[in-house]
Amino acid sequence: MNNESYIDTDAEEYFTELEDIQFQALEMFKEFKAINLEPAALTLSQEIHQTEHPLKQLYQHGRADTNDLNLQISVAFSDCISIKELVKQISEKLVNPEMRVFNEAYEHIDTYGDNGTFKDMLYLYYDVMKLYKRTRRLLEQLDQTATARIEQIY
Repeated sequence: MNNESYIDTDAEEYFTELEDIQFQALEMFKEFKAINLEPAALTLSQEIHQTEHPLKQLYQHGRADTNDLNLQISVAFSDCISIKELVKQISEKLVNPEMRVFNEAYEHIDTYGDNGTFKDMLYLYYDVMKLYKRTRRLLEQLDQTATARIEQIY
């Protein structure tokens, strides 16, 4: 997709915001990794070998969700030739973060306490959930622009 062709259109700001979301997702992906390397997280990884542990799930889903958001936007920018196609591709391929993962991690932290490491990860996952919601809202708005509608005529 040639973003330069959308300069000075009503779609330009939405493309800029999508690029910002892509950057934020990449930064969140890195934050999950950094938090997972903190001593409390390393200790948990050594002590808990079951993959169903709520905090382990929080990390795994957080990394997967941030990577997926970044990747899906990137792929759509390179593969799609119209706004409608871009919106459709991203919308269909994105899988929203699971509220179950958030709830189970929250309950675990609330019950057993935390030294801050996993609270940080839980808050970061909450931010990921908000970023997905923002992405979905943005895609709806982008799809309704005059530019998207004019592309459909031609």
